[in-house]
Amino acid sequence: MHLHLGVNILFAALVSGVGARTQGLFYLAGLLTTGTGSALYAQRARRFAFLLYAVLYGYLGVTIFVLQHSRWNVEGILGYFLITAAALVAALVACHRHFRSAE
Repeated sequence: MHLHLGVNILFAALVSGVGARTQGLFYLAGLLTTGTGSALYAQRARRFAFLLYAVLYGYLGVTIFVLQHSRWNVEGILGYFLITAAALVAALVACHRHFRSAE
């Protein structure tokens, strides 16, 4: 329980820093590094929630960074969300099936 809370607070703090103009790239690097660690822990401990945290917070951070540093029109932004969200859901479903089959 406490580990879940701590991981969520850490991820939320890193995501909130991604939007900073001066040091956003450092927060993004920290977010991706922490997400990798969380995903590795999820795989080792067979805990899907930590993979979910890594993927969702990572997606949110990357999306914030990409949208701040791009000059896309509305169609480009809509296309980005449609393609990446569909890929994200498909990947999470596949990973969840993998986690369930290993039990």
